[in-house]
Amino acid sequence: MSSAALRDRLLDESDLGEGYIRRLEQPERHDDVTVTGCPALAKLGEAAAGGSLTFPRQAKVSFTYAGGSGSELAEELYSATKGELSRGVSRIVEAMTACSAYEVLAGGTPVTVVPRRVPAPRGGG
Repeated sequence: MSSAALRDRLLDESDLGEGYIRRLEQPERHDDVTVTGCPALAKLGEAAAGGSLTFPRQAKVSFTYAGGSGSELAEELYSATKGELSRGVSRIVEAMTACSAYEVLAGGTPVTVVPRRVPAPRGGG
């Protein structure tokens, strides 16, 4: 699916309800997100800290809540071949589960993450 087709599938204000407005696109900045305590995530790079993933086709949108609470919502869609998607997602999941626990510091708020692997549900039919 092309990036243009992905953009057509993104959320818009009518999907979110009253009070959300689209943010203008800004240069990628994730200075306020830090991951500590997991070398595998550090190796993964910016995608581990909220940056963009490296799939060939993508579309993004961000919203902010106009009610003054400082709430934000972002959506990112990606498209690639099955193999590219599988390898990319596997790389991310492997890094996220490589450590028994780690901390994400987002905007000054520390969040302890304790990952665990669970089996995927079987396809139903």
